[in-house]
Amino acid sequence: MVKFGESIRVIHKRATFDQVSILEVYEKTSEVFKDYYEYEEIQGTDRKKIEKYRRLLFEKQSQTQ
Repeated sequence: MVKFGESIRVIHKRATFDQVSILEVYEKTSEVFKDYYEYEEIQGTDRKKIEKYRRLLFEKQSQTQ
């Protein structure tokens, strides 16, 4: 699995999964997604979780492949 930067020549994250179950691959992929596409924003005294892309969309797309 690869997360590219500005072009395919820039690699921000590369992960390989060898000899593990498909469920474990899905779980690790989901963790990588969360690391890069979710963050917290402080607004006054509150923290708000921001998702750049909806996680549901990610999960739905994963199920169709």
